[in-house]
Amino acid sequence: MRRRLRLRREASLTLLLGAALGLLLYAQRDGAAPTTSAPRAQEGAALQPTAGLRVFPAPDAGAAPPAYEEDTPQPPTPTGPFDFGRYLRAKDQRRFPLLINQPQKCRGNDASAGGPDLLIAVKSVAADFERRQAVRQTWGAEGRVQGALVRRVFLLGVPRGAGTDGADAEGAGTQTHWSALLRAESRAYADILLWAFDDTFFNLTLKEIHFLAWASAYCPDVRFVFKGDADVFVHVGNLLEFLAPRDPAQDLLAGDVIVQARPIRSASPVGTSRLRTDRGISGSLTPWHNIQPEPHLRTSQQPFHTGPDKIQGFILRSTSQW
Repeated sequence: MRRRLRLRREASLTLLLGAALGLLLYAQRDGAAPTTSAPRAQEGAALQPTAGLRVFPAPDAGAAPPAYEEDTPQPPTPTGPFDFGRYLRAKDQRRFPLLINQPQKCRGNDASAGGPDLLIAVKSVAADFERRQAVRQTWGAEGRVQGALVRRVFLLGVPRGAGTDGADAEGAGTQTHWSALLRAESRAYADILLWAFDDTFFNLTLKEIHFLAWASAYCPDVRFVFKGDADVFVHVGNLLEFLAPRDPAQDLLAGDVIVQARPIRSASPVGTSRLRTDRGISGSLTPWHNIQPEPHLRTSQQPFHTGPDKIQGFILRSTSQW
């Protein structure tokens, strides 16, 4: 009986030791499995790509750039610097051909009615169509204003870079584009004057003297001329009241005269000591000065300066004397 109990204990101990040994071997097998299977898994992954992922080959050195670079818009090409050499070569040229003219502007349909009472000349550039439209539809409208006959013209030069000398095909194409647009605008409104000089800041004086020559040739009977810009508002009613008592036969330039180019430091917006009239023209008090130059101004013979307007304001004189 005792022997049987001892055998059972030995058998139970043997089974327990066997189970423990099996668990130990199983644990050692699981710990060693990653070290032996990982290289095979990595090798298989390298040979066979995972489903759902796209593999792109490495680009060649001479291959085309990726698509995203081709789709990226290029930055705009900056405009070239001012051609000062070209300006120096043409700065003494006084006469440029008139590309778009309005020979009937001051004659009208009724020859017995005489010339217009007021000719409005507005400096502009080719690209400022919207500003010209604003002037046409507001203060620069043609027709009868307080009984006075008003006419209008816009003064333009050739857009910068439009190839006025025909040196390059691109410039010639740009010139053709602007020329077609301006000619269409001229046919629609009959108020465009276009000269063949570059429309730049340095050529503003050219625009002034060419307009004077044009007015002398095509508007000799106009009573008064107002010259201004397309980015301002002018109260034409007040302007006509200001002109009503004036004699157009007298030499008169009316406007703001800059004396020695010194700033006006008065607290008043205009400087009341310089005012000669209490009538408003463009929404604020504007001084005017009678000027009787002797001899008459001869722009075709006098040297002129470049830059902003050197001849501006109202030109109240007989244009036949220009």
